[in-house]
Amino acid sequence: MKRVHARTLDKAWADLTPQQRLNIAEQVAGYISLLATKTAKRFETISGCGVGTPALIAGWPFESPIHTWFRRTLPPYSAAEYRNYAKRISTAPPPEFDDEFVFYHDDQGPTNILVSDDGDSVAAIIDWENAAFYPRYWVATVQFAHAGFLLEPPKGQRRFEGDDEWGLSLVAALKQHGFDSCKEAYKAWSKGKAEDVDTEKDLAEWRKILDDGYPYEESDV
Repeated sequence: MKRVHARTLDKAWADLTPQQRLNIAEQVAGYISLLATKTAKRFETISGCGVGTPALIAGWPFESPIHTWFRRTLPPYSAAEYRNYAKRISTAPPPEFDDEFVFYHDDQGPTNILVSDDGDSVAAIIDWENAAFYPRYWVATVQFAHAGFLLEPPKGQRRFEGDDEWGLSLVAALKQHGFDSCKEAYKAWSKGKAEDVDTEKDLAEWRKILDDGYPYEESDV
């Protein structure tokens, strides 16, 4: 395996020229577009397991015995199944999506992109644990739902003007590749999203999970 000498985009950002920033966004968008040519009929990981992206599913009920630490994961739903699920868990309709899911990294924030020392090119993209087949709209919408796309603030600050510049640059570059953002539709759906309701079946399944391990856990990626 070849070692890569590079900096994270987050650390390099202040040193990059406006043109270099645009070039990096275009390169990443190109990689995303290439990956998205790989499609699937289910909302699933590359190995056929369920997806657990919190922004796209309901949370554990607060009173659940494992809500504070256990990551919830859906079964590998078909488009129709996930569409029905998304409608059920919110008072607002979900963004529209077709019956094919596209392969996507899901976390190409500035700490997961390595750029060359001269700032001219992408050297590597890391942290692939959330990679899976997602609804196409999510590719250019996750940037508005995930704080990981924000640039790191100066020490002692939580937010700063322009901290969303990377996310916005990536969304603009993705649009050139045919990926449209569903920011407003997603925000409305997410705002209306509720936690699932505890049932006896849920509790029985959770007890089994605690005893036997998670049924959709990936073992071979």
